[in-house]
Amino acid sequence: MISNTSWISIIECICASGTVITLTVIVIGGVAQFSWALPNGERMPDWHYQSTMRGWCNQSVTTGWFHDVSLHETTPSGDRWRLLVLGGFKTHVNDDFQALAISNRVILCYLTPHTFLHPSAARCLRLCATKTGLPCC
Repeated sequence: MISNTSWISIIECICASGTVITLTVIVIGGVAQFSWALPNGERMPDWHYQSTMRGWCNQSVTTGWFHDVSLHETTPSGDRWRLLVLGGFKTHVNDDFQALAISNRVILCYLTPHTFLHPSAARCLRLCATKTGLPCC
């Protein structure tokens, strides 16, 4: 393993409609700074960036992503509820996340870790959205 590498984590979300929500990239450190990352003055992609001391996702990052990215990019019309299918670890979701979901009419569905790595996950999401009539994101 190369010694000058470090962990990053990525939160990604794809709606059943095929809409892709802005990626969140989590890097190691106190503040995410990228002026050194790209050669020749290239711009960083228009993603959401977070930093943690280990470069891993945690409850604060997950709640921030839900509030700052997911809710703003998936706002339904009227009083419709949304369905957020979470693939991963329930430990990343705390009471604040759940309260935010309820207050914004979002139903949370928890899957086991690594479920989204399976190709049938997209078919399941489409089926779920079709059968419930809920926007699935």
